[in-house]
Amino acid sequence: MRLILSDTLPGINTLGIGNTPPTLTYGPGIFNIDMALSKTFSITEKVKFEVRAESFNFLNHFNPANPNTTLNINFATGANTAANFGTITAAPPVDARHVILSGRIRF
Repeated sequence: MRLILSDTLPGINTLGIGNTPPTLTYGPGIFNIDMALSKTFSITEKVKFEVRAESFNFLNHFNPANPNTTLNINFATGANTAANFGTITAAPPVDARHVILSGRIRF
């Protein structure tokens, strides 16, 4: 048995670093629900009044950012020296819940 140590990175066509899966640094995704409700009232036969409420990010769900992908490899030991690798340390600037109320007269 012969052990060969190399100071080069894995090939460009490999599926990650060493035997790690290519999905190691995938983010958590985004969960967002928008909702709208409307009601139309008849004032006369030709005139109608519509009331509408729209809500964006209805559940006010927090969506974290992607994980840190900075990787520093010490080639002497083969260890990763980036302490924050794979951790989520920020949140994208996603707006909180917004509600829009509107009325419209159709004739």
